[in-house]
Amino acid sequence: TVIIPTFNAAATLPACLAALVPGAVEGVIKEVIVSDGGSSDDTIAIAEGCGATVFSGPKGRGAQLAAGADAARGSWLLFLHADTVLEPGWVGEVGAFLASAPKPAACVRFGFDDQSAPARRAALSRPRRV
Repeated sequence: TVIIPTFNAAATLPACLAALVPGAVEGVIKEVIVSDGGSSDDTIAIAEGCGATVFSGPKGRGAQLAAGADAARGSWLLFLHADTVLEPGWVGEVGAFLASAPKPAACVRFGFDDQSAPARRAALSRPRRV
């Protein structure tokens, strides 16, 4: 299950959802849940148009993530921000991890389109399995 908290994310959500298509085709993703915090733009229409299950509730990332996790039916969870676009090849990486992981949790490396010093520092943090 992929869980995406949103709030007025119409500009970035389409690319995020499009990057999930290979996972759905390969059967790695069984459901996508968009947990919306009261968007006033086309976020909900975009999510529903892509086949995501949409929950609306109070704004607050933690509460939105918890609501999505509570509703999830999948055997594993992937939490994404609405402005996240997974790289090509992510399906193989996730599949290999799920097949070999002694514990079902992980942290992954990420990068930003933003080239500011804080963004570069955050992207340099090392991923680790937990």
